[in-house]
Amino acid sequence: MKNLYQYVPPALPNFFERLFNIWPGKNVVIEINNLLATRPVTEIPIEDINQIYARYKFNVYRTYTRNLYEFYAVYLNHCLQDNSLADSELKDLKHLQVILNLSNHDTSIIQSRLTAFIYKRHFTEAVSDGRLDEEEKAFLDKLHKSLQMSPETASRISEEVRGKFVNDYVKEMLSDRRLSPEEDRELREIAESLMIEPKMNEATQGTLNRYRLFWTLENGELTPRDVNINLQRNEYCYFSTHTEWHEQRTVTQRVYTGGTSARIKIAKGVYYRVSSASSQRVTSEEWKPIDSGTLYVTNKRILFIGSKKNNQIRLDKVLSFTPYSNAVQIDKDTGRSPLLYFSDTEVFCILLARMLREL
Repeated sequence: MKNLYQYVPPALPNFFERLFNIWPGKNVVIEINNLLATRPVTEIPIEDINQIYARYKFNVYRTYTRNLYEFYAVYLNHCLQDNSLADSELKDLKHLQVILNLSNHDTSIIQSRLTAFIYKRHFTEAVSDGRLDEEEKAFLDKLHKSLQMSPETASRISEEVRGKFVNDYVKEMLSDRRLSPEEDRELREIAESLMIEPKMNEATQGTLNRYRLFWTLENGELTPRDVNINLQRNEYCYFSTHTEWHEQRTVTQRVYTGGTSARIKIAKGVYYRVSSASSQRVTSEEWKPIDSGTLYVTNKRILFIGSKKNNQIRLDKVLSFTPYSNAVQIDKDTGRSPLLYFSDTEVFCILLARMLREL
């Protein structure tokens, strides 16, 4: 245990401590540290510790409990460097517990926390590739026994680490809001290898299904829809929904402004107001509802079958589109650009982006 504890010079007493012949309180910790730094633990009798305590006029254990814990924790941590506790090390630790006046409860808590930290670190490293093979399982089983951990504690840490890895993987996997077949397969293999299922409620399962759809719309083979409208040769429909067609219209308002005014007294409490007023026209562009009907997206155009009239926008005429949570604005090269209101704008935009990319 060479250099496990480092020698520290004692603190010098201040004026009042010298005046009343009082030892600086923190020196009790320094003296214990220096005793541990200069002699093997098993060669330190409890009488030496008691002599240090006797020089101070307060309850050392109560005042410096944390420091005494740290002395024990440092020694225990050193013993655990090889991930095990030998009988000789257990004997040293028991002697250190006695001379520091630590209870079994105190040392048990310290040992549980340190061994749990070590076991959790090794378990996390073992599952870092998403797999837990037989060799790793054997190592971890041997480790928790060498650390003298209870099976319950080892099982709790195992479940916690495996569950965290799977849930973190799912979170990272879905960060792009897409779920590919390869990612889906990898998740199943990870869950099978680690023997744990991701915690997914009905809402989460719905999200996964939606992200699978998004990936398919961008990369997979698309399935045309059967629609009751006439399509061109080699034209296929992939999306339809009810929508409201809005366009910008110029709106003119007449704004009245007051001119000069005067108040003329006719009689007591009776006044006549003389004023002039003028008006001016103010124009602005506003979105106005034009029609409602069914919106279709094909591999050639955007079709709108309305209650008043029909419209179409060829895909090669689309300059850009701007999605909103409940609408999509289509900017085209000529004519008025519509704002289309409907619910599933995300699916529409993913599909439209692919259609434009594959023109």
